[in-house]
Amino acid sequence: MVESPSDRPPSIIVHLIRHAASNHLEGGLDFGLSSKGERQCDELYESMRKHAGYITQIFSSPMKRCLETARKGLLEATNRGTRIQIMPALAGRNGQAPWNLREENQENDISGPWVSEVADPRSKSKDADFVMKWLTGKDLSVQAAQKVLEVVVVSQAQLLNDLLWKLKGGDHGWPNATIVTYILDRNGKWTHCRLQKTVDKQRNSQQDWKKQIVEAANEEQRKREEKTKKEQEESIDVEKAEKEKLAKQKRELLKTQDFMLVVDRETDEIVTFGRFQELLKERYAKELSSRAQPVIKKSKPAIRKGKGNPPVKKAKPVAKKSKPVEGKVEAKTDLEKSEPATKKRKRG
Repeated sequence: MVESPSDRPPSIIVHLIRHAASNHLEGGLDFGLSSKGERQCDELYESMRKHAGYITQIFSSPMKRCLETARKGLLEATNRGTRIQIMPALAGRNGQAPWNLREENQENDISGPWVSEVADPRSKSKDADFVMKWLTGKDLSVQAAQKVLEVVVVSQAQLLNDLLWKLKGGDHGWPNATIVTYILDRNGKWTHCRLQKTVDKQRNSQQDWKKQIVEAANEEQRKREEKTKKEQEESIDVEKAEKEKLAKQKRELLKTQDFMLVVDRETDEIVTFGRFQELLKERYAKELSSRAQPVIKKSKPAIRKGKGNPPVKKAKPVAKKSKPVEGKVEAKTDLEKSEPATKKRKRG
């Protein structure tokens, strides 16, 4: 896949900083800052505050004087969340001594694509080439390169001088805690930036590019959604067309069957299949209607009174014979016997 030029930022702002004054009287090769270096860090802090909100990466040599300069001079940027990341190549080749980076710098990040061969005594030239190649983003993915917009590099004079020699040619003096800013465009061209308005112009260009990247990503997302929607609609259309095709085939098959000749078992006639289907429906409908007719019960004719009809004698109800109760019968007999006597008394 060929990359579009807009995939990477139009330029990178690179701030090169030499460490503050060190206390070389401590002896050894890796020593911290002197009291003068502490004051220089305070001045560096004031100078870098205006850039703090734009800095995306901070890279430092693993040397103590460089790390202390980065921590104190770039405090505003680190307070905003930008981490100090160790780049072993920035240590250069100092007295042929490989540095035990992992033991002395546990709180610093020494992992990532900026780490090549940890604690390998390379030549200064190879270290400078590695740093310049990394800053151009050639070894970074598109996603990683898009996040590199404004970088601070803190190192020793020997490696920074080698970088400038490759960029401009010749030897250059580099006082402690001094900032030199360069603009690196996407074509790999380095331009020394002396004016703040030039830096502001590059930042505006970066913001416009970021806006274009977001718009391009949104447009790509919209195209993907449209493509997915179109594929779904095409799939529905294909399914619909397939159903219509099957329905048409079924209709044609039924139409063909309608003209087939069959024998009607009821009448032993030869008829078409379509006519046979109609006859079956008619017979089935008649059978259903015959089953659905209600059964009417016959009632007895009513007897009418008139001249022509003889009188109907009603049958007398037959009284049931019941056994006489002895006590009641005797009492009734006594009453019947005493009744004439009572009547005689009334008459007299």
